[in-house]
Amino acid sequence: MKITIKQIKKLPLWFKEVIVTLIAFSNAVGYGFMAYTLAPLFFPSLFPYIVLIAGVAGFAAGFLGLTGDKYSRKMFLTISSVAVALLMLIIALTLNIWSKDLIIFWFLLIAFYAFVQIDYMTEDTLKGELWPTEHRGKLTALARAVSIGAYIPLIYLIPNPSSPNALSEFLMIAVIIWGIGAVAAIIWHIFGIETGKGVSISIASGEI
Repeated sequence: MKITIKQIKKLPLWFKEVIVTLIAFSNAVGYGFMAYTLAPLFFPSLFPYIVLIAGVAGFAAGFLGLTGDKYSRKMFLTISSVAVALLMLIIALTLNIWSKDLIIFWFLLIAFYAFVQIDYMTEDTLKGELWPTEHRGKLTALARAVSIGAYIPLIYLIPNPSSPNALSEFLMIAVIIWGIGAVAAIIWHIFGIETGKGVSISIASGEI
């Protein structure tokens, strides 16, 4: 019996690398800002609780990853990236509300970290699917190194916590960071390839 292989459009390696690096950058730096910078600088007494919520929400949302191979990877990536960016924007715009009512803050944070986990899982899976075998290790490592390394210079953009508008400025920087990932995910949704739905990695990587 003749087996028909579903053809997927070939994309240049540079395009894949740029998109994956931007999404990985958004996840690495954005998570670092919200989990390890926000609390120590502005809410030191809440730091252990914020880290706990990040872990618990991420753990619970992680079970959605069990369906990750069945459904569209592009769909998961787009929905989660856009949801995280929108929730970050809501958190930034409602600062005057949740700063007076922590229940709202915790609700927003739980939803935020749940989508962050879905976004990270999808991005991390995608990051290893796109490359031919001969380039897989170095291009995956390059995307990870650049995305994590970008956190170092961005630390210097963090406003002085003692300035009047420091928290709102900090949150808007985070909005921009997560927004970059959302835009990259949308571009990938339009021009990229599907690597989920049972697509073989040999096809997704362009080796077939």
